[in-house]
Amino acid sequence: MPGTHRFGINLTEELKTPPALGEDTPESAAFTTLKASTDPVDEHGVGDRGYNDLRYMTKDLNITTSIDPGINEAVSTIIIDEFSGVKITLNSAGNSQTLQDPSDTLVIKRFIVVVEDSTGENTIEVNGITMSDGEAQWFIWNGSSWTAISAVDAEDISFTPVDDIVATNSQSAIAEVNLKSAKNTTIISITGTIAASTNFSTTASGVSYTKSGDNGDLKTSELLFNNTEYIKIMLNGIYASKGVHVTWQSQTSFQLDIIVDSGDEIIILS
Repeated sequence: MPGTHRFGINLTEELKTPPALGEDTPESAAFTTLKASTDPVDEHGVGDRGYNDLRYMTKDLNITTSIDPGINEAVSTIIIDEFSGVKITLNSAGNSQTLQDPSDTLVIKRFIVVVEDSTGENTIEVNGITMSDGEAQWFIWNGSSWTAISAVDAEDISFTPVDDIVATNSQSAIAEVNLKSAKNTTIISITGTIAASTNFSTTASGVSYTKSGDNGDLKTSELLFNNTEYIKIMLNGIYASKGVHVTWQSQTSFQLDIIVDSGDEIIILS
């Protein structure tokens, strides 16, 4: 159900005494209390739906109420114009409600529908969305129609890719990163003394070292090597800083800036 939120729905408005000079001001505002009055709570006051038993919203939602409304009665143009939402209370089976157009169609407006049901068994349909006890749904008037506000799809979040990422939205980028995560483990066992700044291959054994495991892929440039997070090179279990202690030479070779001796081990994740 798009954008539908569940909470206890005793809605009350309280006015707090204005604070003394210099005191914080939030409590002086009118606010709506959302209270779970029927959900069982644990010793911490947390209900079985995972929220605190009492919450405060420091903004007056300007919500009206409608009990067992007739078709579209709870979301008439008059109510849409005057209020920011409606709490619908059901004592019997609900009907179908369709949000009516506001009088001023040029103004962008948000409207929330909250449902309370005395039996916990009745439902009501609002703009095609079936709602039950304790649920709320935001809608927005876009200038020509009402649209349900739903959770943002990760594919709708766009960005400019960097490094070797080519995807331009979050969902595709996550999938791409998963595919690009380290798949190869290359082990280089040192069998003799090797001077600093000696080339090591990730695909074959060399002088005084033996390569085993997967063939390593260090990317096609130094920039990609340094910036690809999952590519890591460890000497005796300690990560070597890319661009500092380990430098890219080619897609299949690198150098260390220190001397290694027999018994040392280099592990490459790529």
